[in-house]
Amino acid sequence: MQEVGSGIFRAGCSRINWYLLQEGSSLTLVDCGLPGQWHVLAESVSRLGRRLSDVEALLLTHAHTDHAGSAERVRREAGAQVHVHAAEIPLIRGGRPSRKERSVLLYVWRPAALATLWTLLHGGGLRMEHVPEVVEVVDGTQLDVPGQPRVVHVPGHTSGSVGYLLDDRESFFSGDAVVTLNPLTGRRGPQLLPRGFTENSVQALASLERVSALTASTLLPGHGPPWRGSMA
Repeated sequence: MQEVGSGIFRAGCSRINWYLLQEGSSLTLVDCGLPGQWHVLAESVSRLGRRLSDVEALLLTHAHTDHAGSAERVRREAGAQVHVHAAEIPLIRGGRPSRKERSVLLYVWRPAALATLWTLLHGGGLRMEHVPEVVEVVDGTQLDVPGQPRVVHVPGHTSGSVGYLLDDRESFFSGDAVVTLNPLTGRRGPQLLPRGFTENSVQALASLERVSALTASTLLPGHGPPWRGSMA
């Protein structure tokens, strides 16, 4: 656990992040890790002195298993509403993931890629429990959940990728639209994910224009440590 902003806590493992946003006694989760990381997720809530029932909302940046793998368990055991963009709903309800621009197998000679694939396999990333009930998020809207984040649509990694902006805390949860650790190459620093993990790199580049215009001073990515400075 690492406090990365006022009432914002980063949790997860060395390769995958999720975040807890605290407002009084209530919590919002931003992403929730792999299915096999449930015990770590529950422990991260406990370490804040809170119970699972204090989690009012789970905000998904997208529906890949490393970000949404425990979503149905959060919904069922915490009673939290799961929020996701409309374009991600077919996948989170059991549909097939969209094709990436490049085969991930072309990266497996790299140690970083092998470590990431091991993390995904060990964490149950090949299967995800379907989420039958979700709340659709819409670009530009401010959500009535603890923290009141604003939805920012940043397609490219997936068509329904979104980030969540906390205007009052000048923090932006970028999901996989911008990361600070490349899971396939090990490269560090702000960057796009490689084409092996990207559906549309043209869209991903265009989404950087949206990120650069945000009035935030802390980037909180889905992979890698926080980055502080101008989004531009």
